[in-house]
Amino acid sequence: MNENPEIFPAYRLVAEFSDGQRLTFDGLTEQQAQARMEAAQALHGDICWYDGVTDQHYDCLLYTSPSP
Repeated sequence: MNENPEIFPAYRLVAEFSDGQRLTFDGLTEQQAQARMEAAQALHGDICWYDGVTDQHYDCLLYTSPSP
């Protein structure tokens, strides 16, 4: 049994800021992820661009469960 299972929130955004940082933001809702991203502007400056994450766990922002 895995004692430290990976947890994937329902939504994940990626954004690049004017200070050059590229960060991801998770949320149980898209609005929650976006609010976290917008709050990061206080530390990193303006958002240059953002998009939904697409990787092995996410398809354009939304978590997709792996196929068995």
